[in-house]
Parts: sequence; C-alpha cells; structure tokens
Amino acid sequence: MNDVNKFLTANPEEVVILDFQHFYDLDPGHHDQLVSVMQKTFGKKLCNFVLDMSKLSLSSMTTSGAQVIVVYAEAEQIEKYPFLWPRSSCPNPWANTMNIDRLSAFLNNGLKVSKVQSKLIIGNTIIHIF
Repeated sequence: MNDVNKFLTANPEEVVILDFQHFYDLDPGHHDQLVSVMQKTFGKKLCNFVLDMSKLSLSSMTTSGAQVIVVYAEAEQIEKYPFLWPRSSCPNPWANTMNIDRLSAFLNNGLKVSKVQSKLIIGNTIIHIF
C-alpha cells in the first residue's frame, strides 16, 4: 500500500480502486487492523462512499483530493467506516467468453447499466496474446 500511496502522491489526478473480495479466517479485529492500515496509509485520499454515483466524477475527486476507492466485502466493517464501499455498489460481472464481439457487447451493456442503476461497474478480463 505504501507504493500505491507514493504513486498517488506523485500523480494527483490518478485514482486507484482497491477491491477486497475474499477474506479467509479474518476476525473483526483483523478487519479493524487492515482498515487502520488503509487509514494511516491513504488518509484524506480515501473517497467516502457515495450512494448517488451521478454526484461522483474524476473531476470532483481530484478537487477534493480523493484518489482511493475501497470496495470491501465485509458488511460489519462497511457500517463502521464511511470510506468502505459495499460490494453491491460495485458489481464486477464476468463475461465468460473468448469472443471479442461478445466481450465488447457485454462491457458496453455494463456501462449502460451502471448509468441507469448508479453503480460503479468493475470490468474483469484476462487477456492472452498468442
């Protein structure tokens, strides 16, 4: 996280999304420790969750100094920390195709859905170059 913070300090117009999806054998104390490290590392760079995504833009984030969005899959922690974004606000659908036309259509549809439902869509792909 320190390297990410150095990058963001050197590049104030960049935004990073940290997506924490799977936790194995973490108790509430471990979650608190992880969140504490994020707070100490990123401080004011953490972007509080915004229910209405139409009020969030790269420009508004740059102006406020927010550069880090943290998507977190632990509901108990989300209730305690305003900068943790719930998984439901940031779906990450999987296209499950190797066809470029289907992938393009899938990603374009995701963009349309995100605008209608006011969600931040995270696109996942695996690219193999032959």
